[in-house]
Amino acid sequence: MTRLRKYLRNLVKLGLLLSLPFICINCTLKEPTYNKSEVEQKIVASFKRELDLDVTTRIAENTLYVYIPTPEQIIEIARVQAPEEKKHAVWFINIKHEADRFLIEYAAKDLPASKVFFKNISFNYTPYAQKAMNKAYSSLFEALTDSEDGFDFFVVYIADISRGIEMKLTINERDLKKYYTGALPFMQFGTRVIVETTGNKQIIGDTEGDHIKHTSLNTVDFINDLFVYQLSYGIPRKDNSSITKEILKIFYEITTSYDFIDYLYVNLRDVLSEKETTYTYTEIENMFSSHAQPTQAAEPSF
Repeated sequence: MTRLRKYLRNLVKLGLLLSLPFICINCTLKEPTYNKSEVEQKIVASFKRELDLDVTTRIAENTLYVYIPTPEQIIEIARVQAPEEKKHAVWFINIKHEADRFLIEYAAKDLPASKVFFKNISFNYTPYAQKAMNKAYSSLFEALTDSEDGFDFFVVYIADISRGIEMKLTINERDLKKYYTGALPFMQFGTRVIVETTGNKQIIGDTEGDHIKHTSLNTVDFINDLFVYQLSYGIPRKDNSSITKEILKIFYEITTSYDFIDYLYVNLRDVLSEKETTYTYTEIENMFSSHAQPTQAAEPSF
C-alpha cells in the first residue's frame, strides 16, 4: 500500500511537470491588448466616417503611424514634354551627422535635356490619392486639437493593396501645426513632407500594414532625410552660382527651420573632383542668416 501511494504521488508530480511547458507556451502565444490613444481613435473614426476606410494606427514612442489601405489606384503614369533648357541634376547626395559635424557628399553635373533619363515620362498621384493625403493631414491636426497626446513625427502610408504600391509620408508635427494655423504656406509645407513611393508584393492584400516596421524617429534623421529628399528634385540655382553655396543654403534653411544647432562644422565633399571643404557653423550662419529665404526646391505633385 505504501508503494502504491508513493507511485501515485510520483505520477502526480510528473503530470504537473509535464503540464508546465504547455502552460508557458499558451501564455506566450497570447498577444497583449493594445489600447488606442485618443488621437488614434479620432483618426480611425474620421477615415471610417468620411472615406469608409478601415485604417490602422500604431505608436512607436514619439512617432504615430497611420496605415491607409485602399483598393483604389494611387499613381498614374503620364507623358510630359521634355524641358529645353539645361537642368542641374544631382546624381548623388548623402549626409550624416557625427559628433560635432555634418558630412555631406555629392556629385552633380549639368545635363542637356536630351540626356535626362525618363525625360518624357512622369507619374502623378491620382485625385483619390490626393484626397487621401489631404484627409490624412486634416485628421491628424483635428485629432491633436485639444488632446493631451503628443507626437514629434507622423508616418502615413497610403497603400494600393490591389496593385502593391504605397506612398509613405513623413511629417514633422511642428510643420503640420504651422500649416493649419496659417504660419506655413501650402507650397512650403509640401517641400517639408517627405513623400516616398514604392512597390512591393507584400503590400498586396495587406489590410493591417503587417509589412511595415514601426520605429521611432529623431530630429537628426528627419533633417538628413529631408535634405536628401529636397535635393533629389534638383538644385534651382542661377547661372554661374556656386553649387556648394546652393547646397549649404538648403542645409542651413532646413536646420534653422527646426532650430537645430547641434553642430560646429559641415564637411562638403565633391566625390567627382574629390575636393573637400570644411565650413564652420558661424561661417554658414554669416552667409545666409541676413537674407535667408524659404527653401525653393521643386515641389512634389500634391
